[in-house]
Amino acid sequence: MSDTIINNLPWYITRAAAITAYILLFLQIVMGESMASGVAYKFITPPRAWLVHKYLGISFAVALLTHIGSLLFDNLLPFSLADVLIPFHTSYQPFFAAFGTVGMYLVLIVMVSSLVGRWQRSAWWRTLHFLVYPLFVLAIAHGFFIGTDSRSVFMLWLYGVTGAIFVLLLLHRGKLYFRRR
Repeated sequence: MSDTIINNLPWYITRAAAITAYILLFLQIVMGESMASGVAYKFITPPRAWLVHKYLGISFAVALLTHIGSLLFDNLLPFSLADVLIPFHTSYQPFFAAFGTVGMYLVLIVMVSSLVGRWQRSAWWRTLHFLVYPLFVLAIAHGFFIGTDSRSVFMLWLYGVTGAIFVLLLLHRGKLYFRRR
C-alpha cells in the first residue's frame, strides 16, 4: 500500500461507514414502516420481520460508531472527542456537522427506548420511535451538505431515491393514521 492510501485510510473508512450507516438507516426505516403497515408480513413472518429490523438496527449502530470513531483518527480533518459529542463545537462546517451530532443523540434515544421498552410497546416507546423521521432528515442533510463526495452522481442518485421513498412512506403513514381515527 502506498503512503497516501495509509495516511488517508481513516478518511476512506469515515466515508464508507457514513454511506453504509445511511443506507442501513434507510433500510431500517423501510422495514419498520412495512411492519407498521403490515406489508412485511405478506412476505415474511412477524418474528422474522422483527429480527430483520433488529439486525438492521445493530448493523446501523456499528456503521455509525465506525463513522464517528474514524473521525477521531482522520489526518486530513482531525476531530476531537468534543467535536463529535458537542453540537456546533467543530470548526469544520459546524452547522451541518451538528446535524450529525444531534442525529447521533436521536439514535441513542430510539435505541435505548427500544431496548428498555421492547416488550411493552407502550405509547412512550411508539412516540420515541417517531424520532426516526427527524433523524432521517438530519442524516440526509448532514450527508448532502458535509459529505465530501455528496455531489457525485451516485450520491445524488442515492439521496434523491431514498429521500423520495422516505416522503412516500411518510405520506402513507399519515394516510394510515387518519384512516384509523
